[in-house]
Amino acid sequence: MSDSNWIDALADDEAIDLLERFAAGNRHQADVTEWTPEVHTALAEVAAISDAAAVSSEGELARATLQLLATSDPSIAEALDQLHSGTQAEALGFLLTVGVVTAAIIALQTKVTFEAHEDGTWSVAIDKGALDDALLKVVIAKLFALAGV
Repeated sequence: MSDSNWIDALADDEAIDLLERFAAGNRHQADVTEWTPEVHTALAEVAAISDAAAVSSEGELARATLQLLATSDPSIAEALDQLHSGTQAEALGFLLTVGVVTAAIIALQTKVTFEAHEDGTWSVAIDKGALDDALLKVVIAKLFALAGV
């Protein structure tokens, strides 16, 4: 797996841009692309994160989400490296971007699966071992702080 220390050095705007471009290319694979009260409740139930999470900025959320992605799968880490260096952006045609909250929700789906229920509620299935991943909890906490309900 590539070294992802460079992610911590990204300025807020660089981290947000990189995460948005990654998410734009993966949006078609996501079941959930919006922060809703139902998504908030489902994540709160599985991650045991309170609404009193520390205040977060979009840049902090983007960097935490990029770290989660980079450490979750070597192929994702390589894709992020290529997007960051510009070697993949033109080839994949990333012209559209999405908001940072939407991008984080899309990225979370590399670790969690959202399931809609007939009554309008959602549940979340966490990949085995993912809740032990401190980065996953950090990303969810930052989403709570930034997105609210």
